[in-house]
Amino acid sequence: MSINKWSVKREKSIQEVAGMLRDIADQIETDKKINVDERIIMLPKSVGTKIKHKLKDGRSKFSIKLYWQESEPLGSPNVAIDIRPSRTATVPKKFKEMKKLMDDSLDDLETSLRKKGTIDIRNAEIFKSTVNDFKTRANPEWQGGLDELENLTCKMLDTLENNEISNTISDIRQIWDLKERYHKIFK
Repeated sequence: MSINKWSVKREKSIQEVAGMLRDIADQIETDKKINVDERIIMLPKSVGTKIKHKLKDGRSKFSIKLYWQESEPLGSPNVAIDIRPSRTATVPKKFKEMKKLMDDSLDDLETSLRKKGTIDIRNAEIFKSTVNDFKTRANPEWQGGLDELENLTCKMLDTLENNEISNTISDIRQIWDLKERYHKIFK
């Protein structure tokens, strides 16, 4: 059993809390997802709810919980996505190291999607930032292929954010094919 847990605690005025709850309610109703602090949680068609108030030692606590089973098959609409940019990834200086980082992050992303049905968008963000850095330092004759790679990367990030797992896997395969084709040309 894997546990993926996070929380956000902030002091807010009553008006700010009301606005935050309205925003979350709108997201649930229109998008079937919740975006808090750059983390997206995709929701299934129905969820259990629990509303709780606790008063202990002069301190009051109120919580609203949504819960559901995460055992649906690959491609289910309730996979959590973390869209915070990675704070630990640094782009290497050498082209060979950059290509290795792109390959590793793309491979990790594809493996995770195929085997676990989970998404860690940080690998996609690492891939994207490495592509961007590679593109700025690459030879001018490589720019056409790198433009294609950049466009496919943006498409992959969009399908990830929309939780379209089978389309994301297809986008990753297209990226691998493109990288292989241009590697043969510019080797």
